[in-house]
Amino acid sequence: MTAMDLTVTLVPAPGAAEATFRLVGGPDGPGRDSTVPDPQAAYDAVVRHGARLLLPALPRKGAAESVARPVFGGEQHARVTGMLDGRTVDRRFSRSDSRETARWDALAPLLGGQA
Repeated sequence: MTAMDLTVTLVPAPGAAEATFRLVGGPDGPGRDSTVPDPQAAYDAVVRHGARLLLPALPRKGAAESVARPVFGGEQHARVTGMLDGRTVDRRFSRSDSRETARWDALAPLLGGQA
């Protein structure tokens, strides 16, 4: 990954105020305009797991549902929008089951938390 300009809208709990963060980066690391709590950790997470931002969410119904264990990881949800290596990103994250929680955990620094 060489270029990123991502905006994260995080809702930490139902009824809680949204938090908005931004991660801007290039081949040399995160930029000064980044507002995520830990820009370097967020940048590193996107470099390692950025494909999770570009892939659509897996369907909730049907065969894929049986793969995800019904483990509830929390009520947080987030939306990541922007650009990653010239491709549009518009991805929602939650902690609704084991699969979604794994995605969240992989990108936790971007989503405003720790890995």
